[in-house]
Amino acid sequence: MKVSISTVCTALITVCFLGCQSTPTPLTELEEEEIKNEVRQAFENTTVAVNAHDAVKIMESCWNDNDYLYAAQGTLTKGWERNNEISTAIHTDPKNKSFTLEYDETIIKVINRDAVLLVGRGYFHNILTEEGVNSVDIVITFLLEKIDDKWLITVGHESYPEALLLL
Repeated sequence: MKVSISTVCTALITVCFLGCQSTPTPLTELEEEEIKNEVRQAFENTTVAVNAHDAVKIMESCWNDNDYLYAAQGTLTKGWERNNEISTAIHTDPKNKSFTLEYDETIIKVINRDAVLLVGRGYFHNILTEEGVNSVDIVITFLLEKIDDKWLITVGHESYPEALLLL
């Protein structure tokens, strides 16, 4: 039986097209819960580092790249190096050594196997404000991505009242 070149080409194109259109396997509930647990642990480690005022450990939880972004106090800061400078200045300043950070709510939305959105609400305790030392609300939104088998913050945003005097 003779098969024409056009028939073979049509079959190959069809197979390639159908193969390229495959979608990723959806996450099971168990896989999604495992991802959330990994992210919770990474986030808890970061919060411990913040409370220890350990800028090195804090920045280890962030993507060391020029495309790392962090928005706070109405400013968008680009790049890991500049964000590291800011974190170091905040956490080595003696006036900031007394504050602690506590979250009372965190929500993790799994986007895929390698990306999650984490939203949290919490409080800075014993932080210097215009009115003196107080507790101040904070709301955060973090995009975490799994890079080199580690959950890292690649984009971060925090907001709190204007009364906060940090940098």
